[in-house]
Amino acid sequence: MPTENKVVFWAAVLYVLSPVDLIPDPVLIDDIGVLLLALKSLHSAAETAGLRPAPKGGAP
Repeated sequence: MPTENKVVFWAAVLYVLSPVDLIPDPVLIDDIGVLLLALKSLHSAAETAGLRPAPKGGAP
């Protein structure tokens, strides 16, 4: 798996754990969005690297 995808994931985890937000709000919407984008990046990299088979019937 490419190092850049791992860095993106761990940077997202650090962002979620940090007290600083891009959008100051009482809800964790930006944190959840950043984490979901990082997970999508990792998932795509795993499929590309052959670590995870592509879903049958195409991606949803």
